[in-house]
Amino acid sequence: MSNKIIHLNEGAIKLELKELVRNSVEETLNELLEQEALELTNAGRYERTEERQGYRSGHYERNLTTTSGDVKCLYPALMPYNCSYCVANCSCGSISLK
Repeated sequence: MSNKIIHLNEGAIKLELKELVRNSVEETLNELLEQEALELTNAGRYERTEERQGYRSGHYERNLTTTSGDVKCLYPALMPYNCSYCVANCSCGSISLK
């Protein structure tokens, strides 16, 4: 009967989990920002409709600092709106959630 011993590297596991959480937060926030832009403009990216209430002018990046690391948020640049409409007001350049 052989004894199988499993060795776990806790540091590597914690690092992987931290990165998984950071990626999940980044994807979720960027999807929320995209949905908010869709609602404000009444049109998706590159969509032309008569109900359209604004237009997109690319996006800009802001860093969000979390306990899992920095998250890159992609804020849609919407015209005629300013950044005060956002899920997270980004006028200060970066946000910290710790």
